[in-house]
This record gives sequence, C-alpha cells and structure tokens, in this order.
Amino acid sequence: MNYELTKIKGIGDKTSVLFNKLGVFDIDDLVHFYPVKYIPYERVISIEEAVPDEQVAICARIISAPRTIRAGRLKITNAVIEDYSGKLKCVWYNSPFIASGIEREKEYVFSGKLVKKGSGAMLEHPIIYKSDEYKALAGKLKPLYRTVKGLNQKIIRKAVLSALEKYTFEEDFLPVDIRERYDLTDNISACHNMHFSDNRQELEKARKRVVFDEFFNFIYSLSILKEKTSSFSEYDIKTEGILELFENKLPFELTEDQKKAVNDIFSDIDNHRVVNRLIQGDVGSGKTIISLILMYAAYKSGYQSIIMVPTEVLANQHFRTCLGIFADFEDKPQICLLTGSMSPAEKTAAHAQIKSGEADIIIGTHALIQTGVEPERAAVVITDEQHRFGVRQREKLTQHQKKPHILVMSATPIPRTLAVILYGDLDISTVVTKPKGRLPVKNAVITAKDRGKAYRTILDQVNAGHQAYIICPMVEESEGLDAENVLDYASKIKSIFPENIVIQFLHGRLPQTEKDNIMCSFARGDINILISTTVVEVGVDVPNATVMMIENAERFGLATLHQLRGRVGRGDDQAYCIFVQTTDSENARQRLKVVGGSNDGFYIASEDLRLRGPGELLGSAQSGDMRFDIADIYTDAEILKLAQDCCDYIASEDFKPDDDEIIRFRKHIEAYRDKRLNNLNI
Repeated sequence: MNYELTKIKGIGDKTSVLFNKLGVFDIDDLVHFYPVKYIPYERVISIEEAVPDEQVAICARIISAPRTIRAGRLKITNAVIEDYSGKLKCVWYNSPFIASGIEREKEYVFSGKLVKKGSGAMLEHPIIYKSDEYKALAGKLKPLYRTVKGLNQKIIRKAVLSALEKYTFEEDFLPVDIRERYDLTDNISACHNMHFSDNRQELEKARKRVVFDEFFNFIYSLSILKEKTSSFSEYDIKTEGILELFENKLPFELTEDQKKAVNDIFSDIDNHRVVNRLIQGDVGSGKTIISLILMYAAYKSGYQSIIMVPTEVLANQHFRTCLGIFADFEDKPQICLLTGSMSPAEKTAAHAQIKSGEADIIIGTHALIQTGVEPERAAVVITDEQHRFGVRQREKLTQHQKKPHILVMSATPIPRTLAVILYGDLDISTVVTKPKGRLPVKNAVITAKDRGKAYRTILDQVNAGHQAYIICPMVEESEGLDAENVLDYASKIKSIFPENIVIQFLHGRLPQTEKDNIMCSFARGDINILISTTVVEVGVDVPNATVMMIENAERFGLATLHQLRGRVGRGDDQAYCIFVQTTDSENARQRLKVVGGSNDGFYIASEDLRLRGPGELLGSAQSGDMRFDIADIYTDAEILKLAQDCCDYIASEDFKPDDDEIIRFRKHIEAYRDKRLNNLNI
C-alpha cells in the first residue's frame, strides 16, 4: 500500500512541498530516497578532546539560553554548552528554533563540526540528541541525504523511518535460486539497510542488491528491445560516392576514426541490414559530421532523416551547423527545426513540412515525439547525447517509420566491455582521434589555498576578451555535505571580481526555458563568467570560453570531470582547466592526478575503473552521464557483469522457475518498463 507524504507523522503540507523539491512525492519515493553518503556516528568525547575541522559528538549541557541575532538576511543562534572539561560555543544558521524544547542543565549529545575561529573554536550547526537516543546510535552508520533549505537531516531520517514502518513491500521478484546464485540479500532487508545499517558489511550487502536490481532491470529490458529490432532494412539508401563527396567539400580533413565509423554504417546499409549503432566518441572528436554524412546519403536516396537532441540550445546549434556544412553543396537538403518554444504557427508550419516530405533533415528536441509529428519517409533516426533519452523515447521517435536506421551518439567515454552491456541493443563504433589543429587543454590541480591564483587566471582571460565557467557540485547549501554550492558561490564571486564583469548562475532546478536563455546569453558573449552545476557538461559550443574552474573536484567521477573539461578548448585559443582539490585523501589525489595529466577520455575511463573501488562506498560517486539512481558503471563494474550474467542465465534452459515466480518476475519487469525505463537517463 502506498500513502501520501502527509500521512507520515511529522510531515505537514509545508514539509511535503520541501520533499517534492527533492523528487519525493509519496511513501514509495521516500522509501527509495537513498542517502548520498554515510558516516559513522562519532564516539562521544569531552570538550577538551575535540579537534578543530573534525566532526565530533560531545555530551554536555546548555548553560546559557540560546540567543538569536540578525546579520542581514542571516539569523544566527548562539548558545554555550559545558561539560566537566570546559565550555564551548555552539552556533546555528537560520535555525532559530533549533534549541526549542532543550532543558537547561540537562545533558544532551551535540553532534557537529568543530570550527576554529580566531584563537578559539565553536561547534557549528550541531544536531542535538537525547543522551540515551545517541547511545543507541553510537558506532552505527549515519545516513546523509540530499536536502533543501528548511529540510534538515533529522527530519528526513525520522520521515524515512516512519515510511519504512508503514510501507508494504511486495514479495521479492528475484527467485531464491537467483539470489543464492549471485549472493544477493532480499529486497526488504536491502531497502532497510540502505537507510539504517549497523555496520559497513550490512550496507555493502544492501547496496550490492540495490545496484544489481538497477543494472538487471535495465539490461533485461534492453534485451526485450533487441528482440523487437528488425535485422533487414526496408529502405534502399545509396552510399556510393557519398563519403568522397564530403571529403572534397569539407574545409577540414576527416580523421581515420571518422572514416571508419562511416564505413561501418555504410557496410550495414550495403548489406541490407538495419543500422543500430552507437557512435561513442570523446569530447570534440567530431561525431556530428558522421551523422550528417549518413543523413545526406538518405536525402540523396529520397528519404528523410530525424535528429533529436536534449536541449533547444543544442538543437539550434545543430541547425546552424547543418546550414553551414551544406552551404557550398550544389544539391542542398531542406533543413527543418522543431522545438518546444516555437510559436503555434511555427510548429504548424514545421509539422506540415515534415508530413509532406518537404523537410529532408528534421532537427529538434522532445517536441519531435509529441502529437502532430508524422514524417512520411524517415529512413534515418539519430539521437545525439543518447544518455539523455530513455529507451522508450527512442522507441516513440521511430513509431511512424518502417524500421528506420538508428544512430545514437554519446560523448561519455566508457570502456568497451561495459559499453557492450549498457548498449546491448546496439553495435558500437568508437571515435578517438581529435581533428587536426585543436590545441590540448592545459590542466592544473590545485588546493583551496591557491584559489586566488585561479581567480587571477580567470580575470586575465576575461580581460583578454574570453569567458569562463566555474563548476560547483551543489545548487545550494546542504546540511552535512561540505561542498561549494552555486547560489552562495555566485554571490561570493560577484564580491571578488570587478563590477563590470557579468556573472550569472545556472543549475538544473531552473525551468528549461530559463536554462536555455542563460546558455544562449553565454554563447553570445553577454555573460563573462558562468557559475554552474554539471548541467553544462553537455551543451552548446562556446569557442570563446577558454577557462574552467571545478570546485571540490574530488567529489566527481573522472568521467564527469573529463566531460566538463570538454566545454572549453572548442576554439582555436589555448584553454585551461583548473581542478580544485579540497580534501587530503590520497585516493582523491591519485584520481585527480589522472585527469590532470591526460586529455584522453578513454584512458581516463579505464583509470577510473581501476582506481575507484569499495572506498567510494561511503561517499557520493558520479560517473559522467551514465547515471542510475545508485549504481555506478565504473565503481560497480563487477556487479554490472553479474547482472548481465543473470540475464543470460534467465534466457537459458537451466533456469526453471515455478509459476508464481514467473508471474512475480513478469509483473516487476512490466512495472519497471512503465514507470522507470522512459525516464532513466541512459
């Protein structure tokens, strides 16, 4: 049984709205709203034992009534606690009611970070526990969740605990045979222990099951999709002379990898096979021209082509690129653009061009899969930045066609062994070699104390007429997660740089139209410095952007860092990428050394796979754009292979489930495809 959030004790209408901002709308969402990080509940110590810059838990009593003062828009609450060894100041920000209900002279456990201030220290934003309550938690793992302002970790933990008590779990969809074969815990224990584990071993078992399920559901659904794919093409596309024509017309020389990818595609077509191919190319490797060559071949044979991209900014960029490439061709295809922000009249005109066949190459966003888009003779369907679209969206895009040729493109570098699994329904062509003449990005890994030098580099580039990105891992401040956030950082940068420098911020919670407008302004040069989350890692080319600074770089997977770096160095000028390391971790140092020392995405991907391991379990790890909810294709590569093996086992004659197990399994897969597959960013 499922419930509205307000059915949970402690969640009213206002708190429910805050949970909605995190994508949590009902009890099912809350039960599966897993932590991003775990830390042990600290051993209780005395005030004199506390060490600055560390998380501490101190058993003490409040000896002065909490006082709240205003500093601009900030409300600062202060109190003093005391134990047998001394006194200590506590401070809370914008939490005037944090100490309400606390009895003076009664002992509590104050858990927070000890921060050095001048000659003294203070406990910053501590969580307050009753002594017996904390005693029961000591030594266990403390879950830390994504938060928004007004919603703290304690509220989330209490809500999750209540949700787990109310939630009715369905019987495990994986038969006992499979769970034993792959050493998997049951789904109920996994869910509980993902939130509240007594030790690391419990958490590892729980996480293995959750990750396995994410991989298995996706791979098994892909195998169903592959079974539906036709092997023989119904479109007679002529390829002879097309590649040579492009080589003579283009103002640059195609790389050997580009030529090989085109020949792979044309080989499928010449042998009357439907093209179902992934073009996996590193950032800036020239994948777009491969798609244009295929679309031109279709046009010369009397057919239409469709290319769908994730944002309007990217759609407009592709539109301009097509117009530029075909400008010198005697026989030009008619190019049509369709995006969500177009006026009703513009959409109607585009729909008419598409349906009549007047449009030869159709470029657009998700608007292409809306009602009214009915191409009559589309022989080629291409999705750029494939990971941004669900498999169901790809199916919907091809529903009006007679098994068209499918080309999908991704700039996320993935080791081929993993790509074969993740793109199980596609053949793979890899483009590694960069176009001639492009200068490699110069990299620097710095510590927080060198930020001043980085700011001077950015200012120098801006004064020289160029632009810069600064990347932060979070949108806004999040309790328990010590990292830079876009909103506060933008304010800080505005106070550091001269007033004539135009600074803007960008993050994923903004409406799509606003995001597109900001990126267009940046592309036009109206913005000098763009403070952003990773939302820019796939975006419009801005050749004038020559420097990128990535804060808390150790918090990102190497693939993400490489993707982000790909936003600079798109023009002829020398570009720079500055990685700011804010931890002393040796693992972080080694990983940043890899990305700082190489611009080769596939080498970085293989090193990411080698370096990342169980040590990342208690942190939040991301892997470029290949994102599941919890699973990570690099850290969890072995579990990914287990899931693939399990799919093979289920398809074999050795798998002999009983009737009830078959019913549960089919019901689960159908529910997954209906609810999740269309929205999974893969």
